[in-house]
Parts: sequence; C-alpha cells; structure tokens
Amino acid sequence: RAGTAVLSHDPWLLRVQHVPVAVKWLSDARLARLRVPTLTEALEVAAEVGVCLAIDTKDAGAADAVLAAVRAAGATERVLLWSQHMPTVRTYVRALPDAQVALLRDTFAPAEHDRLLADAAAIGARAVSAHQDVVTPAFIGAAAQRGLAVYCWYQRLDLQAARLTEVAAAGLAGVVT
Repeated sequence: RAGTAVLSHDPWLLRVQHVPVAVKWLSDARLARLRVPTLTEALEVAAEVGVCLAIDTKDAGAADAVLAAVRAAGATERVLLWSQHMPTVRTYVRALPDAQVALLRDTFAPAEHDRLLADAAAIGARAVSAHQDVVTPAFIGAAAQRGLAVYCWYQRLDLQAARLTEVAAAGLAGVVT
C-alpha cells in the first residue's frame, strides 16, 4: 500500500501466510508482522553473500518501487530485472540501460516463441526468460541473433537433468528451478 517492494510470488497471502488478503492492500507494518520480506532486505542479504538476484516483477505497477530499492541498495550491477509486462520491461530498460533486463513469457507455439523474441528486442530487453518446453538450442540461437540472452525455468527436475547439458552448450545464460 505504501509502495514498498516486497517478495511474494502470489498477489494474495493465502497460500503461504494463510491470510486471505491481497499484498497491495496491507501496510508495511502489517506485512512485516506477517514476515513478508522487503526487496531491500533481500538485496542486503544478497550483497552479504555475494550473489545476484533475478527479480520477477509480477505487479505491473511495482516497477518504480523495484527500481528505488535496487538503486538504494547500490545493486544495479547485481540484479536481473524480469517481467512479463512489456511496459515494466520498457521502464527497466530506460532506467537502467546496462542492466540485464528480460521479458518473461509463457509461449506455446513457434509463432509465439518468435513473437517473444521480437517483442523483447523491440523494447530493448537484453534477455528473455522462457519455459522448459521452449528452450532448445534452436531457440537460443534465434535469441542470440537478436542479441538476447536466454534464461530457462524448469518445473521438472527430470527434464532439467535431461536437457541442461545440451542447452548450456548452446549458450543458455541461466536456469531458474
């Protein structure tokens, strides 16, 4: 409610905190009592242990809050900014042109895969994040031709184990599991 970026996969707190309320409706104090971490807290911990964070901005209206937290933490070199919302990706590209910004999208057909790559390139993204069923050496090659890195998210460990060597050799930039 106050515009603070927090870490939550879901827009509602029901599944994890068992509270049937939307994250965006709660005050910072209430979110803290429910132990919903802020992005600032996560960035501090990441800096302490020396890791980068991939931030998937699920709320299209949260881009400014995410940017504020990243800048305040001095983490512009240590984040990957992702979103399925093209305006959010565009905002990130304009604000941090040297950051690894990715368009994230589920695609189910070759024409949709091509549209993902074309859209990402058109808005200045430097990467795409795609589903395990999309990421192949051919997809990685098509992305590379547009100057895009490819990240893949795997929902099944068996598929990750079976495919990772091949797509890594083709130039896969990273994996989300």
